[in-house]
Amino acid sequence: MGLYLKLLAGAIQPRDVFIPMASLIVGTGLSALQWPVDGALFSSCIILVFLGQLALNLASNYQQAFVNNRKDPQTNLHQHALTSQMALRRLSYISAMIFAVLLWLLIKTSVGFSATIALLTVALLVLFATAIRLKTLYSNQQLYSYSKRHLAAYATGNALLPCLISFYLQTAQITDYVLAVAFCVALLALVAGLSKHINEFIKCHPLLNSDNLPPSLITMLVTQFVLLIITIALTTLAIYALNIPWLALIYILALPALFAANITVKHIPEADIAKAQLTKVQLAYFAFWVLFIVGVMIR
Repeated sequence: MGLYLKLLAGAIQPRDVFIPMASLIVGTGLSALQWPVDGALFSSCIILVFLGQLALNLASNYQQAFVNNRKDPQTNLHQHALTSQMALRRLSYISAMIFAVLLWLLIKTSVGFSATIALLTVALLVLFATAIRLKTLYSNQQLYSYSKRHLAAYATGNALLPCLISFYLQTAQITDYVLAVAFCVALLALVAGLSKHINEFIKCHPLLNSDNLPPSLITMLVTQFVLLIITIALTTLAIYALNIPWLALIYILALPALFAANITVKHIPEADIAKAQLTKVQLAYFAFWVLFIVGVMIR
């Protein structure tokens, strides 16, 4: 029991919750434009976000301890390491199953199942289960080599689907403005996902300097910058076209941190700096959408 508690404690990493939590807040906040928010339902969704992220973090810890540094799959582990390995994998799978069951119960008791929510839920659970399984089989470097698919799954599972599902749970429908904003939420999540890729790339290439950056790193940095510009443009357009309160533009207060993270990594491509900027991007993502929703709700 002591080992399991230590493993669970080690998997509590608050910064990893910022992306799905912000997406949940956006979906719930937008629902307030047409219906009073159910506080108990919102609290239940928060608990589910933490539980889902706990399962992912357990799988990530397993990946870091037993997959990333694995040289020979046939290498025999001593008894303590083998026990920890089995416990980590078991905990991640159990947490994932509990998350799936509780999500199903929450949907059944709140709005019931329709074709729309069933499709959204299945898509989320498939992405979630796939992420858990892949983390226990492949290293970060192997997964990030499939960058486009990895980023698409990251943005869909952490941003688009949580936003849409949380909105549907409050209103039992999907509207045009939540689809538009959810798309913007997913675009900004791609920026955060690229920060993870950049951090992993720099960690694997420690002897980089700003005068001679590899083309692949330059491509990621430029793509990240362009995605920021596109997200800002589309979010502003959505505010105008969908008659969302103009005070939602208060999100611009989070923009300096997002741009600064991109510029800092470009000029100082070091592992410690990249990791710090990753945290900054995650915090700025959270601030961006919380400020947006604050502006929406102050009418």
